[in-house]
Amino acid sequence: MNELQGHLKKKPHTSEAWDQWKASPTDVNYAAVLKEVKPVIDSAMTSFAGGDQSLRTRAHILTAQAIKSWSPKGGAALKSHVYTSLQRLQRFRTERSRAVHVPENIDADSRAVFRFTAEYKDRHGTDPNIDDIADGMGISQKRIMRTRNREVLEGARSSDKGDLPATRSSGDVWRDYVYHDLDSRGKQIFELTTGYNGSKVVSKREIARRLKITPAAVSLRVNQIIKRLEAAV
Repeated sequence: MNELQGHLKKKPHTSEAWDQWKASPTDVNYAAVLKEVKPVIDSAMTSFAGGDQSLRTRAHILTAQAIKSWSPKGGAALKSHVYTSLQRLQRFRTERSRAVHVPENIDADSRAVFRFTAEYKDRHGTDPNIDDIADGMGISQKRIMRTRNREVLEGARSSDKGDLPATRSSGDVWRDYVYHDLDSRGKQIFELTTGYNGSKVVSKREIARRLKITPAAVSLRVNQIIKRLEAAV
């Protein structure tokens, strides 16, 4: 019986590009994986996003998550795993469609976000980043950005308020990749030094105070983020 099961057991799926990226997770190797699954992304944009190109950045973020979570020993090939993950585009498309027709109570959202932020800070000792708020409250980042009522800044200036280079555009895929790959503290530093997602830009000293780390530690994280951003140039 065991011998028969051994014969029937499926062999692990393979992807040479993914194997190289896993062994050496450089931007070049990741780009090779992305190239391999690009036809899947294009197909999903038609099937699940209705051809709405404004959702392509979201598609790339979902693809990045799928590439990270995939295992050759799993039951599906890499392309199948990515395609399944991209089905979530349907939900984003539906949410966007509803947002056009259903006005949102920004004042109520503002109060709710304020309460959630205060409670989060009490529990964790630090402010939540926009992902934490969206996940914790179950609302879209777009609604959170509206409550902040600030213009999104493209990048920080070379000053005490931050020295990340200006991003190329709001649709810059690599900027979203970099942000998505950061841990919670890194995301906060990214937001507070660049104004990403409508955050207010503050000084490194203020960031250090909020996160309870040294200004030098903030500078170190900023430099690491800069290297990631510059890799896309």
